[in-house]
Amino acid sequence: MSSANAPSTPMRASLRESRMVLERLMQVVRIDEGLVPSLRDCALYSAALGLGGFPVVSAQLELLRGAAPAAIRLVSEAPLTIDGAGQHAWVVAEAVVDLLVAEARAAAAPGPETAEARVLNVAEPGELGIVAAIARKHGFTTELSHGEGEAGIRIVLRPASADELDPLQRIRLEGLPVAQDLWWRLFHRANEALAADTVESRRHAGPIRVEEDGRIVGRQDDDETDFSLLVGPAVSPHTPSATPIAKQGA
Repeated sequence: MSSANAPSTPMRASLRESRMVLERLMQVVRIDEGLVPSLRDCALYSAALGLGGFPVVSAQLELLRGAAPAAIRLVSEAPLTIDGAGQHAWVVAEAVVDLLVAEARAAAAPGPETAEARVLNVAEPGELGIVAAIARKHGFTTELSHGEGEAGIRIVLRPASADELDPLQRIRLEGLPVAQDLWWRLFHRANEALAADTVESRRHAGPIRVEEDGRIVGRQDDDETDFSLLVGPAVSPHTPSATPIAKQGA
């Protein structure tokens, strides 16, 4: 299927393919490599939790250029107050959850593990809802509410119930809903992160290296490299190599 004839109908992207496309998109806009895995999953959770998700991911990526998590400040420990320094909510979210979980566990005995924080001065504050998915990894759930005036966003952390499905597990089982035409636009743009397909690039791909004189460096006995790729026609990095996702209901 090509992007030219893909109808704008719903489909579901798998966890693996969603992560691949989102990670490459972040590489396209040159987000710091150390931030990519965390921000990639924030984008994933945004789609899973019904926040901005795929329709606004390109706009979010532009806001994430030059992200500087070191600018985030702990203003007060009691009550727990975090100044996001104008950073995007995805940049702030993981640090907020870390502080909340630490406080809940430190204050647990003899009562339940709970904690509360106020988050000030973040860009795209609606996206701070992804803390629910991050907290779930630690066995917690969250409630968010907007404070009055400049009070920021209030987040309450509580233990998650045993029957509450982890958002990441739900993505793994069900995939993420996305319009086909939007998916392919993102897919093709994500491919801009790939190196151009040339004979030279193929000679240095994978576990072996093929020198210009045909000498093979690093070949293993069980290697199954297809050497016909070394002389085949170049393929555009923007051409999908296979149907990577399952249609809804398939």
